[in-house]
Amino acid sequence: MQEPNPNSKAKRTARVLVLATIAIMAAILTWHNTLRPQASEPVPSGDLVELVPGEAVGDLYRRMVRVPDINTPCPGPLGVALLETEILPPDGWACLRLVNRSEDPGVWRIDMNGISTGYVVFHIVRKTSEQQVLTHLPETAISDRETGTRRLASAPFAVAGGEMIEIWATFPNPGNFQVTTPTLRPELDFDAEMVADAHTYGGLMGASGLLAAFFIAFAALLQTRPARVYALYFGLLLLLIAVQTGYLASVLSLPLGLATGPWTLLIGIIIALVHLRFVAAFVFEALPGHYFALVGRRLHRIALVLLGLSILIMLAVAGVAILTLLDVLTSVDPNVATQILSITVQLSSSAVSGGFALLGALHAIWAGRVLIGERAPGAGLFALGAVMLLGASIMVALGPVLSPVIDIQIAFSVMLFADALVFAAAIVLQTFGLRSQRDNAMEAELAASQEQLRLSETLLAAHQDLDQARRLAETHRTRLAHTSHDLRQPLMSLQLALTEADTAPSALRERLSSGLDYLREVLSESMTDGRPDTAVSGTGTDGSAEPVPLSLLMTNAVRMFGDEARAKGLTLRAVDSELSVRADPVALIRMLSNLVSNAVKYTDKGAVLIGPRRKNGSIAIEVRDSGPGMSAEEVVAIRESYTRGAQAHAADGEGIGLASVEALTRENGLSLTIRSAPGRGTCMAIEGLAAVDEQEEQDAGAAVQALST
Repeated sequence: MQEPNPNSKAKRTARVLVLATIAIMAAILTWHNTLRPQASEPVPSGDLVELVPGEAVGDLYRRMVRVPDINTPCPGPLGVALLETEILPPDGWACLRLVNRSEDPGVWRIDMNGISTGYVVFHIVRKTSEQQVLTHLPETAISDRETGTRRLASAPFAVAGGEMIEIWATFPNPGNFQVTTPTLRPELDFDAEMVADAHTYGGLMGASGLLAAFFIAFAALLQTRPARVYALYFGLLLLLIAVQTGYLASVLSLPLGLATGPWTLLIGIIIALVHLRFVAAFVFEALPGHYFALVGRRLHRIALVLLGLSILIMLAVAGVAILTLLDVLTSVDPNVATQILSITVQLSSSAVSGGFALLGALHAIWAGRVLIGERAPGAGLFALGAVMLLGASIMVALGPVLSPVIDIQIAFSVMLFADALVFAAAIVLQTFGLRSQRDNAMEAELAASQEQLRLSETLLAAHQDLDQARRLAETHRTRLAHTSHDLRQPLMSLQLALTEADTAPSALRERLSSGLDYLREVLSESMTDGRPDTAVSGTGTDGSAEPVPLSLLMTNAVRMFGDEARAKGLTLRAVDSELSVRADPVALIRMLSNLVSNAVKYTDKGAVLIGPRRKNGSIAIEVRDSGPGMSAEEVVAIRESYTRGAQAHAADGEGIGLASVEALTRENGLSLTIRSAPGRGTCMAIEGLAAVDEQEEQDAGAAVQALST
């Protein structure tokens, strides 16, 4: 049964994650926009805003006018608009007059539409009373708010039918109040908004928590660097959403200004840096050694440099403002310095966080393009995630424009959540795709290794065959050399016998018969030894041992080499003996012939004596000469093939006789001993011959007698 392809599994998993992402985004945004009431269009009425019970009044800041303080009457249409281009001084005031012309009363709240960093205090002023309904200062904790909830809104206030009220606002830090768009929202609409937020953020945070746990398990399971880095990235995203939505401030009971602004900036920068690392890790995992894998590290360094420059600029501007407030610099208005400080911090924070977000998104898009061009696994989903990340960054940048249409915070959180799912699908696809590629590569490498092993085994077998052939050829060459040496003396004897044939016919016949018989035996043995199976086995004889009379053996040797000895003036004789030994006669003849031949060749004067000796229960055949003798070193040297003593130049020959004797003695279970001394001649003995019993010795003697007659 064929196993399923891991790559197809990864594609199915990625497809499910993408479809789930689209479904979750659509469900959350549809749910939120369905439950979220929309603000009505503003009702223009000069300096007086008419209230209609059940309807909202949006963008209060655009309707308010400036006043010096709360003791000054709220001006009419001739008042200066709050959002005038001129900078509002610290602790400046603004007001707005409203009237409920209907007969029915209504209940409203001032809704800041989420977490706001525009610090403000709102008052409701009536003819006979004044009520502080919203306090939003840097040191204000969520538990200290009038509502006691994360959503920044005022306490509810009622407006009776026909009643006119005034909304007064003071701005302790007016440099950043323009970023908020407060709405006068009916109580029922506000309750619906709270329900929508609770459902949306509850579902979003719950799903994000589960997804974070999934990413941690996912990273531990896959054991890849992109999965580990992205698990950290998504954890930081979850923390950022918790900070921006006020969850961190609620849990830690911190002032909202301390729990949102600085933490949002810090976590946002860390997220951007981690995302650069994630992109670099993803590219490196897919394309090891690719130039783009180093781009992320370089951008990381550039981002750190830009962060340092931004901090220096912020510190420089803040230093000027602080020196002005301390009356060190008198040329700058303190009110202007305060607003410059506030605006600088706000703009610098926005520029740094926005710049980092844009840098990370563009880097991811660039990486996606490279991955698609290289056809890397998961490249399409990675590029989709990068585009979604860029869209989220653009949406935040266009927040003031889009806020009347959608809830920026909700949409941003949903997009980050969906983007996380898309990147997770890309990681899954990449991991399983790369593992499939690596498995295929390993299988191909294994097949190549097996083929290489097969070829190596074939080559080894060929080398072994070659070595076998070389050994066989060397064996044949050695045996032929030995045989050539062994045939030399019988041929010379035949040649001398033929020369004397006319004068001594009986001696000629005897010598011819002896020499030809020996030659036939040697040639027969050489042909047998030349067979491949015999050569490989390493044995040079057929192993047929029989009783051999030593007198016949030694007499034959004297006859064979007698003429050569006489030609050199040497005496060659054999000791009379009735001993017989059990041996291979052919091998024994060859060994003794070689020893006698060497003795005659290397002896210039004197005699050569052949005789047997009993030694340690066995028989030894000795060949003694009166030659120059040899040193111990020369004795060792001549036992090697093709090596002769220092006097070898005085005689002709192949110089391989002793090597042949050495080989034959080993093959027949015998040994060759050499005793020599310079100036005292040499004695060479074939030792280890077994003596025959009495009956065999009598049979051998009879054979000798028959041959003699």
